[in-house]
Amino acid sequence: MLVDYFNQPELAAQVRQALGTQVGLASYGQRPFLFVAYTTDQNAATAAVKTLSDRGFWPMLVDSRRVTVIAPAVR
Repeated sequence: MLVDYFNQPELAAQVRQALGTQVGLASYGQRPFLFVAYTTDQNAATAAVKTLSDRGFWPMLVDSRRVTVIAPAVR
């Protein structure tokens, strides 16, 4: 799962707080995104998307084969 952060790195802390997990940085389609999670659990993915969407973020479920993780954790 990726989140578009619109080139505003301070959103990483907000996403981390919303989900209580580390947030990384990834590239998808030659654009940078916050890397939130990799999961095969559809229920967990749906819950995370709902949580983030409800808080005004732009989460996306994408094909992990097209994602390059740049940094596993952003401080």
